Amino acid sequence: PWSQTEIEGGRRQTTGGDHGPPTARFADGDPFTLLPEDRDDGWTGSLRLVGGNGGTQVGAELHAEEQSGRASLAFRVSLGIGF
Repeated sequence: PWSQTEIEGGRRQTTGGDHGPPTARFADGDPFTLLPEDRDDGWTGSLRLVGGNGGTQVGAELHAEEQSGRASLAFRVSLGIGF
């Protein structure tokens, strides 16, 4: 059996641009404008655990991101079977 742990961290940085706010709409819906300047910089990080033996591998990942004073979490589980 083997196992591996990975930790990843970083920062999302909003870079400048001068394209103006895009306007879009869904099908026949009303148009709306996206305001990219409302987005802010933030931190991101992940923790991954992977292990297995022979042709089988099991993994789990937890990802967190902070932006504009709000946090989001994501969790993923994976299973790999080799033939």
